[in-house]
Amino acid sequence: MSYILTGDQLRSALRKLGDIERQLGQDSGYPHDPEKLLMALQAVGEGKFQAVVGGLSYCQKNVPHLIPDWVKEVVEDVEPTIVEGAKLSFPGFLQDDDNGRIDGPIMRNRAVEMVANKGLSDVPALLGKDGKGLETIPVELRGGGIYIVLTGTVLRSSHGDLCVPGLYWGGGEWYLDFRGLAYDWHGNARLVSCE
Repeated sequence: MSYILTGDQLRSALRKLGDIERQLGQDSGYPHDPEKLLMALQAVGEGKFQAVVGGLSYCQKNVPHLIPDWVKEVVEDVEPTIVEGAKLSFPGFLQDDDNGRIDGPIMRNRAVEMVANKGLSDVPALLGKDGKGLETIPVELRGGGIYIVLTGTVLRSSHGDLCVPGLYWGGGEWYLDFRGLAYDWHGNARLVSCE
């Protein structure tokens, strides 16, 4: 769905964008955290207004027990989209010219393009009724260092590092894990999409 702005809405939006541009050009520097600005602009560009206007994130509302104590902030989050019984696929995200790895932001952009941008709130559906993923995640993904990354949720640690959740096979079940977004991501990582 597309929206046509009224004249007042357009003028107001352009004025606000002009204010940001003015602040960015100040000799004294930008007065706010530039990382948060870039994330907010990305969220606004993707229509993810919840991430910008505040309130509790989806994972804070739906699965607060899955958020580790070391998390300082939920930086970005997506609405859960996996429903019980959905047919899931676990595509890779590397392309031929990636030389076997890409960085976290590129991986996250590809997840959006592939409609495979799932988040922490999708974990209960991924793990299924048994809570171990034995019925929902294909057997062929077990072992081999496969990591199912959930790119739709970005968490900031108390040390300032950005992390994304994922599922890793070990001890006869899939378990929740968190990895740094700043590191390279290789072919052993998979996304999740619903068919």
